[in-house]
Amino acid sequence: MKLIETSVWVKFLRRRPHAVLQQQVSGLIGSGEAAINSIVRLELLLGTRDRRSFEGIADELSGVTDLTIVARTWDIAADLGYQLRRLGLPTAIPDLVIAASAIEHDIVLLHADSDFDRIAQHSDLRVESYVTT
Repeated sequence: MKLIETSVWVKFLRRRPHAVLQQQVSGLIGSGEAAINSIVRLELLLGTRDRRSFEGIADELSGVTDLTIVARTWDIAADLGYQLRRLGLPTAIPDLVIAASAIEHDIVLLHADSDFDRIAQHSDLRVESYVTT
């Protein structure tokens, strides 16, 4: 199972996605190993241009495992944010919650956002990065 972060979904949903990324995400979806959480869902749906896109993305996400964000997730995110801020690395709340969700479920975060590489350097977050794709 891998938590697919918003930045990867954006690249995957393009008309012409990167071939390796397309294969990776399609494989995870097909095998039932793709996961998201409500923050990722919210970010993707808020970024749609029209109702048709909104419904299409909502439909695409309906077959993906949803990692529930619970009180423990928020606690992990708060602790992670506290630690990063003490290191001089303030981090956006959505990124903290997404990272905390992956840490809590002990799964890899698939991303294309260098902020997650930075978080991983200072935490238990395991990442697979597509920043350069």
